[in-house]
Amino acid sequence: GGVITRTPVSDQSRIAYDLRQMFESLPDDGNRAKNVYMAGFYSALYDSFGNALPNKRSIRSFSTEAGNGKFSSEPTFLFHMAGLSNNFDPNTYDLHYTYADDFVMSALQDSDSGTLAAEAARALNLWMYCAHELWQSLDQCTTASRADINNDVLGLTDNAKGAHSIDEFIAYWIGEGQTAGSSTQGYALYALTQQAGQLFNTLNPTDAYS
Repeated sequence: GGVITRTPVSDQSRIAYDLRQMFESLPDDGNRAKNVYMAGFYSALYDSFGNALPNKRSIRSFSTEAGNGKFSSEPTFLFHMAGLSNNFDPNTYDLHYTYADDFVMSALQDSDSGTLAAEAARALNLWMYCAHELWQSLDQCTTASRADINNDVLGLTDNAKGAHSIDEFIAYWIGEGQTAGSSTQGYALYALTQQAGQLFNTLNPTDAYS
């Protein structure tokens, strides 16, 4: 995408290749798409010492982590959860935390759903996790400001005032393999936004980063 971040997020950006694999596998190889969605494939995880872990980052985890209450205080998540749930009951909202995963898994079980599971994984799971990264960055920035942390001393590479969370948002939104301004050379939310811009004729033809 031509964007330079201040913190390392290349592994996060490779989650876009999991989406690519899902799109390429569906509808003919639903099991392959399901495995990539559930277990991950391209996006590596590391321990606190920088050692690669045997498991991978997965698109499914972007939704299932909500089951642990990770997003329960974030307005964007609560708004979408309520809006996309059938017969939403505020007294049992915790039952709807994994609404995105529930929908994707249902689509993966339906052999007639085409690429719906991949489309939903991108529009529901990945989009909401991007929103989470922005809320997390805001929270970190607010906390740092209240503590009067000197950003000039810590530097942006140490996630001072939420820098790493913003960089993760960029990595997830644009994704690996994205060509600037393209709606077809890319697999994550940037490409989806470009497609929407073409559909609704809102793209600026002179701006590759519209």
